[in-house]
Amino acid sequence: MIERKIERKIGPSLNEMGYEIFRIKVYKNSNKKTSLQIMIENKNGNPINLTDCSKASKRISVLLDVEELIKNS
Repeated sequence: MIERKIERKIGPSLNEMGYEIFRIKVYKNSNKKTSLQIMIENKNGNPINLTDCSKASKRISVLLDVEELIKNS
């Protein structure tokens, strides 16, 4: 399952940053293109803010671009 592959790839890095993965969902959007939704939580229990999302997104993008997991699904 692609979600598990993504979680194994990005989970350790997000964990180092202080985040945990809440949910990963891969689906076809209204244009029939593959979309990826990743929801995270702070390990310390604080609410997620825009800065958290931005930092996590940048890290996730780098990791997924290297592996091309979405293109290979």
